Amino acid sequence: MTHLQSRLPGTMRRAAPLKAGATGEVAVKVPVLLPQGGNDVLSNLNQTLARELCDKGVSLEFTYYADQGHTISDGPLDDAIAWMDARRAGTPTAANCTF
Repeated sequence: MTHLQSRLPGTMRRAAPLKAGATGEVAVKVPVLLPQGGNDVLSNLNQTLARELCDKGVSLEFTYYADQGHTISDGPLDDAIAWMDARRAGTPTAANCTF
């Protein structure tokens, strides 16, 4: 058995939560902000994820920025920071599962 093979069981054990989260086996218990750029090549994946989370009752705010790509600029970033500040202050989300 190689060194890598001997480490594999531990690695697999540590990766289990990631796999569970990716396959929807973990309940999301916190509000989620999902900003989406209109020019993002991954937009279909993000909208699919948003719909799946909404269908599971997750408090999700989906915000669409028509002029943004995969990375967001200062305006949307400022919006995200304000959203996080509001959650830390205890302000409830305005759950928005509209696309």
